Amino acid sequence: MTAGKAQPRFVAAVAASLALALALSACIDPGGLIRTTREEFRSHYGPSAVRYAIGDGELAAEFHGDPFRQPGIPAEEAMKPLRTPGWFSSLPLTTKPGTRPEYAANNGHRVVFVMNPARLPTNGDTACRAPGSIPLAGAGPEWRIYAVFCTGDRFASSVVTDAAQPETPADPVYAAAMGQALRSLLPMRNPDRDDFCPGRLPMRGC
Repeated sequence: MTAGKAQPRFVAAVAASLALALALSACIDPGGLIRTTREEFRSHYGPSAVRYAIGDGELAAEFHGDPFRQPGIPAEEAMKPLRTPGWFSSLPLTTKPGTRPEYAANNGHRVVFVMNPARLPTNGDTACRAPGSIPLAGAGPEWRIYAVFCTGDRFASSVVTDAAQPETPADPVYAAAMGQALRSLLPMRNPDRDDFCPGRLPMRGC
């Protein structure tokens, strides 16, 4: 009899937990359709490269193509909601070159975002060397983010993330999709490498 009374409470608790999980997932992925469909890492990717890139307290980034349905939004406005992953201190992204000498040629460590590429290049180095040569499809109902972490003119990592096209930087799907792309692009360690840095815990990366 006691077990019979407890059952409705158990069901109610499970239902409440499921409702909370759904609500949280909606916050993380407002459209429910954010998908990272491709990840590629070269052997020289590692947290040390990212830490070097954020040595000025921010991460340099470039936009190619328009991420929004509403045209004419400056890249600086598009950068405002974006941050590096939490394991890299949640630092802001900036379109301004860093102070290190290599940035004079716009050739430093940075992230390149190609929005709605008509086709993906066969080599991620293209996004670092000549992102303007990648043909764009333009805005539509579907939005494709091709994000590339460049170390000079070579790519270290790249990801493709798909979502619904946002209207403006204030659209929740924009920050959610770009955040997912950045977390996939800049992991704490290279998923394609099994070696670890001597003297460090594996979870801390190299």
